[in-house]
Amino acid sequence: MPPLPGLCSFFIASPDLTVWATDLPGLRPWSRIAEIAVSTSLKLIEDCVTKDELMIHPNDADGDALRRLEADGDILTRPRNIDFAVVFADANSAEQFAEHFRALGHTVSVEARETDGDFPWDVIVVQHMVPTYDGIKNFEDLLQSVADNWGGHNDGWGCFAEPSSA
Repeated sequence: MPPLPGLCSFFIASPDLTVWATDLPGLRPWSRIAEIAVSTSLKLIEDCVTKDELMIHPNDADGDALRRLEADGDILTRPRNIDFAVVFADANSAEQFAEHFRALGHTVSVEARETDGDFPWDVIVVQHMVPTYDGIKNFEDLLQSVADNWGGHNDGWGCFAEPSSA
């Protein structure tokens, strides 16, 4: 798919976290398109960028994870199962939380883990979705609102990459 009018074929990220873009064939002036977290060195990126492919993520753990997926060639517009972890202090609380999401049709697993002494019970809730920043945040908010009933808290998410088949 060719780039859409107004979007760039080449763009450069500057150390002050500003992204500047140009449409080189028309030699249009540089224009600011977004502020994103980038490395401290200038980075010239040559690519065809379509409106759907231009994804900007906030500078936090979820945004970092989405940027890593994109950097590895993941096509973030493809839905997939995402595992969301929620941890609890005791087995009973973990099972009650898990049962709530099983009743909603989610695949859920509960297991003890040895890595966290205060919250040793790990509940994984699987949500099939497109991995968007807002979608992940909204589902994490839902999980946390239910986990609050049993003293649990979110402990991250993960998914398998859906790389381009090209």
